[in-house]
Amino acid sequence: VFYAKIDGSHIQEVISPMDGPNGIGLSPDGSQLYVAETPTGRLWSFEIREPGVLQKQKRVVPWERGKLIASPEGYHLFDSLALDSLGNICVGSIPGKIDVLYIDTLHEANHVEKIIYNYYDLINKDGFIFIDDISHLPYLKTTMGNNFYCEVNNKETGWGREDETWKTHNVLGELGADNWFKLGDKDLALHLHRSKALRNGETLTSITQDIAERFKLKTVILPMSDHIIQTVVDTDEGSMPFQEYFVKESTNPKVREISFESKHPETTKEVLEAINDPELSGFMIAPSNPYLSVDPILSIDKIKQTIMQSNKPRVAVSPIIGGDSVKGPTAKIMEEMGLEVNVMTIANHYEDLIDGLIIDNTDEEYIQAIESSGIKVKASNILMNNNDDKTRLAEEAIEFLNELS
Repeated sequence: VFYAKIDGSHIQEVISPMDGPNGIGLSPDGSQLYVAETPTGRLWSFEIREPGVLQKQKRVVPWERGKLIASPEGYHLFDSLALDSLGNICVGSIPGKIDVLYIDTLHEANHVEKIIYNYYDLINKDGFIFIDDISHLPYLKTTMGNNFYCEVNNKETGWGREDETWKTHNVLGELGADNWFKLGDKDLALHLHRSKALRNGETLTSITQDIAERFKLKTVILPMSDHIIQTVVDTDEGSMPFQEYFVKESTNPKVREISFESKHPETTKEVLEAINDPELSGFMIAPSNPYLSVDPILSIDKIKQTIMQSNKPRVAVSPIIGGDSVKGPTAKIMEEMGLEVNVMTIANHYEDLIDGLIIDNTDEEYIQAIESSGIKVKASNILMNNNDDKTRLAEEAIEFLNELS
């Protein structure tokens, strides 16, 4: 691959060796160069430092400058490529089709290397083990189908698989089974596969990684523990497991307290290695429900203490905008537990755990109070309505994380 000036006064080789480079293109902002190799069916990205000069990357072979971002299996050769105005890469391929690599997937692959994830419950029901929430992560970005990146998650429900069928669920209902925990046929297959693996002595961590690899997910998903950690919701109708509160009762009972029960509240060596990695850039807490989604992870003392004592920057994104939650029962739960529904309460909840908090522009009135507690604040538009919003907020969060380092 060569760099040349338009007037022909200069030409130089910038990438060598490459095996049959064909398609080539620039990102809309000119910061990334994309090159497709035809014989190998590989797509590479290169960071541009300045005109004619590429930025070297860590842990990349063979020439330590580019990053392999796609290499489909089977007979799949790349030809020419072009980018749309959003930066999505459209690659002509052999035999006769166009593959699209979406820019939001690229951001995920470039920045998020490991996700430490909470599972709400391990439900041992009728001999099968259902593990909620962590199950649908592999559905989000995969290399299934003809495209080398596509989404197979159900965008309407926010959980489960797209194009799902419900034959098993419906037949169970006909047989009189207590089937309030609704699972589609595709989703059920994953739970059955994992149940068998757990009975055979495999760990939740190893099973999760195997499933992620089968779905071609590049990001490493790490369950917070290999042991059962039960989220228990104490309500005005009695104490109940999280799934009963959330699914069966549709979050209608009033919440008094949330607790976590486990005979072995321990994390894994994989999680500890991840959060103690010297090359770690920092910690990011997603705008999830602090009490139901994040606190189960922090209930494991070793994880919480390690994050508290880390010298890496730690940033959270507020789940509250303008005194309300965008979705889910966060605001409802806060009110029922006697907490003020605002970003100051979120800042106090994460006190000693974060260095920075990203809040919405509508909550700027709280900036001074939050920063007086020692937490830096970045105000932005944090409401995510589409992939562009998600990408923008992710970039801003990473930029904020770097500013705090």
